[in-house]
Amino acid sequence: MIKKFSIKAPFKPIFLSLLLTGTGSSALIVKAGSMGKIDYSYARHLQQGIRGKVTDGTNPLSGVTVIVKGSAKATSTDASGNFSIDAKVGDVLTFSSVGYEPQEVKVVGATVSVQLISDNEALEEVVVVGFARQKKVNLTGAVQAISSKDLEDRPVTNVSSAIQGKFAGVTISQNSGQPGKDNGTIRIRGLGTINNANPLVIVDGIESSMNNINPNDIENISVLKDGPSAAIYGSKAANGVILITTKKGGNGKPQLNYTGYAGIQDPTRLPNYMDSYDHAVILNEALTNEGKAIRFSEADLQGFKSGSDPDKYPNTDWLDLLYQGSGFQQSHNLQVTGGTDDVKYMASAGYLGQKGVIKIAASDRYNLRTNIGAKVSERLNLDLGLAYNYQRIDEPVNPYTGDMAQIFRQSNRIPSFIPYKYSNGYYGYYGDGNPIAWLDMGSVDKMINKHTQVNFSGEFKIMDGLKFKQVVGFQPIDNLSSKFVKDIQYYDNTTGNPTSKQGPNNLTVYNFQSERLTFQSLLTYDKKIGQHQLNVLGGFMDETFKADYSSSYRQNFLNNDLSEINLGDVDGQRAEGGAKKLILRSWFGRVNYVFADKYLLEANVRHDGTSRFLGTHRWSTFPSFSAGWRISQEEFFANSGLANSISEFKLRGGWGKLGNQQLAATTDNNYPTDDSYYPGVFVISPGYNYPFGGVTNPGGAIVNSANPVLAWESTQSTNIGFDLNFKNNLGIVVDYFDRITDGVLLQLPVSSLYGLPAPTQNAGKVQNNGIEVQLNYQGRAGELKYSFAVNGSYINNQIKQWKNTAAEPNGTFYVYQQGSPIRSFYGYETLGIYRTDEEYKNSGVKGVNNNVGAGDLIYKDQNGDGKIDGNDRVYLGSPDPKYIFGLTSNLSYKNFDLSLFFQGAAKVQGYLWGEAIGSISGSDKPTDIYADRFNANTNPNGSMPRALTSWTQNSPLSTPSDFWIQNASYLRLKNITVGYTIPKRFVDKIGIKGAKIYYSGQNLLTFTGFAKGFDPETPADSRGNFYPQVKTNVFGLNVNF
Repeated sequence: MIKKFSIKAPFKPIFLSLLLTGTGSSALIVKAGSMGKIDYSYARHLQQGIRGKVTDGTNPLSGVTVIVKGSAKATSTDASGNFSIDAKVGDVLTFSSVGYEPQEVKVVGATVSVQLISDNEALEEVVVVGFARQKKVNLTGAVQAISSKDLEDRPVTNVSSAIQGKFAGVTISQNSGQPGKDNGTIRIRGLGTINNANPLVIVDGIESSMNNINPNDIENISVLKDGPSAAIYGSKAANGVILITTKKGGNGKPQLNYTGYAGIQDPTRLPNYMDSYDHAVILNEALTNEGKAIRFSEADLQGFKSGSDPDKYPNTDWLDLLYQGSGFQQSHNLQVTGGTDDVKYMASAGYLGQKGVIKIAASDRYNLRTNIGAKVSERLNLDLGLAYNYQRIDEPVNPYTGDMAQIFRQSNRIPSFIPYKYSNGYYGYYGDGNPIAWLDMGSVDKMINKHTQVNFSGEFKIMDGLKFKQVVGFQPIDNLSSKFVKDIQYYDNTTGNPTSKQGPNNLTVYNFQSERLTFQSLLTYDKKIGQHQLNVLGGFMDETFKADYSSSYRQNFLNNDLSEINLGDVDGQRAEGGAKKLILRSWFGRVNYVFADKYLLEANVRHDGTSRFLGTHRWSTFPSFSAGWRISQEEFFANSGLANSISEFKLRGGWGKLGNQQLAATTDNNYPTDDSYYPGVFVISPGYNYPFGGVTNPGGAIVNSANPVLAWESTQSTNIGFDLNFKNNLGIVVDYFDRITDGVLLQLPVSSLYGLPAPTQNAGKVQNNGIEVQLNYQGRAGELKYSFAVNGSYINNQIKQWKNTAAEPNGTFYVYQQGSPIRSFYGYETLGIYRTDEEYKNSGVKGVNNNVGAGDLIYKDQNGDGKIDGNDRVYLGSPDPKYIFGLTSNLSYKNFDLSLFFQGAAKVQGYLWGEAIGSISGSDKPTDIYADRFNANTNPNGSMPRALTSWTQNSPLSTPSDFWIQNASYLRLKNITVGYTIPKRFVDKIGIKGAKIYYSGQNLLTFTGFAKGFDPETPADSRGNFYPQVKTNVFGLNVNF
């Protein structure tokens, strides 16, 4: 019989042992992770069939896993908390249940009574918020956090890749796999402006860039999504805030940890282009359809088919030449932590090396970081953080356009019937040039980026609950680029005479430097009196950002091996430079109030002043209010019976106002090419020389249109949500948000006689609203532990007002249109393909040119005027997804663990044109989608338009239409990791604390209806001029010394 009793006595285990000796009964004390073991004299003999009961002190606990340690014997408690297991005296039973501290109990009698203590981690879990930490249960805003565990054992090269799919409402697009430049584009709860739409990134309390951080140095990441949580950051928080906290030291002896991996990268998907024979056939067909003479004779076609003469009839696989083998990737990191009660430290060093999937492309990144905390006295604490990032990036360039993009474009464009090299060693040449010859020449842009971050803070305890903290942050950035473009000479294959030459060779040296100096003064009061918990924060911040750049250019060097700037010709040389300075000053405050651990109130306010604007518009105030109600703490809830299954139920909601004063061209890492730094004032720019007195004199000119009444973009954000936990096994978080950005900074059209660019005005209004859902579940079955985390979001983006016009075309493929998303594809709606000439003639609609007939696309005459023109264009979709989702599954059994991470997007469109699909002209090669082209004789039901070399009616460029819109929805196996932790008995023999080996794969599988051969995260309106997305396979090792 099992009874519960309490006892007050010193040395309880000894007292109970003496009291119960010889009675045949046993007792167990389990208290907050500690347990009294009772050694009975009668327990020296064996007993079988141990029975017992598990409770939480009040109620029985069902589903508790009971295991005989060191064996496969296991069971679980029933609905009454009872269990029976085949064990004997002396065995150790382990008791575990999600939401409770695991316990080990040594069997000393026939029955065991166990009381598990609730694991208060969920209640005590703190989350990093603006300038502070808060208990998660007391949050009233939309804040989501992940820990370093979510980033472990993955071959990610940057933070944006690591967090993709981890946060509800956060859209991250990975458009490139280029070494050193594979950072994703981040949007929190949609796109609210055409200007700077990037979230504010705070690293250890100071604004910074996440591109310079080693993911292994991160302790946790919080995302502030709504106005109530982000308003404390005011004018920079309109697009959300990402808070990154790096690892710190702890008590104990030095702990040395190594993590590393090595593996390979390959493109995820590559297009298939027609070979020489098929290209020649379709080109002849296109010329015939246009009434022109064919280009290739029957003998030529047979030559391409047989491949008997590679010089005359080549079949060059340009993509195979471009992607020669896998790119090697490796990462190595060392980290040491330790300290005492007075001094704690963390130091780390990391290296990431990447070789690209094409020649020359490479990156080497070195990271150093240290965090030191010192308790100087009972009142004074000092913290110092130092971080240094050095990265070298090599990017191949070409003599035709001077960039890397053209290498990919030309590789996707140049026909297969052009040879890479003739048998005599001369390069083949066609159109814009030979892309592989460009790579062979070795033209390269060598970039070196250096980023330093110094954070120093001192916190002084003035009195009980009252603290003052002073923070100083300094971040110098130094970026250097040296781009040397080599010229290339082509020769006639027959005569050996020089033909075309691409050049001249030239060198551009570019240097960018910036400094960000930040001062923060924080006064915090935190006090609990009875059931009242009050936290008050007041602060001041001063931030100065200075940047300058210079660039120089010379050309016509003596040869391609001499690349020093002084060796170039002075004729045609150029030199440029400039400097800018920005100041932001802020006062801010926050009040948190909690009553009886169930009624939550929070208010924030920030008053910002910027040097960007003038007069009364220079300063603006950003308030927020939010509240929460922990219903699960109410007495009526506890008495309703719901408390038996629900451990936490909280309603919350709030409103906040945010601002945006930064235009798109302004970033920390490069210099703007216009004067968007100061849209509110006239800027006189030097470098505009003028003739006077027969000579050229240096001068300056006004180059922008000032608007003295220009104001901040203003964003009002409303959020309503609830948090629900079922005895900590299943957690649900749901949020509804509505965000309206007013006064979007736009340039309204002006007369061409004005003489300056259009002035910037507050003339747009955009709304984002939607729903976010997060589900978390964890459990255990014997030695199998498992957890699942799912998040999904619906985001609706809509222009509410735009320059007082209904629609404004934005380039070739886009439109700004009221009622549509900011990024909206714009073009013609198609109704199929004309199957006969008579069908076109009977339609009564004139096409975009005079040669429309069978095999051409049918466009809908939207306004019924009998002709297809620009007035018939309509909204066709958006490259920004309405649905985003992520799924993480973790399983572990004994020493094995498996992690699966899926990520995806839905209701999203992409647009491919140009070389991405290929035209049928002699200068471009078509993709294999044209194998199913319309042909009145051989394929009258073809899905593609007829073959034409001049294809205005069917062109995705001159006549953009929904025919070329691609469904870019996808589900991707973003990561799979399989690990094995080496048993302790083995690692002990070699003098280390622990070791783990693992395999990890990134971007291995993609399920999508997107165009064959192209990744669904391809840039939205791509023509094939981009570095492809990559998949990665690595093997790794973690060692704790």
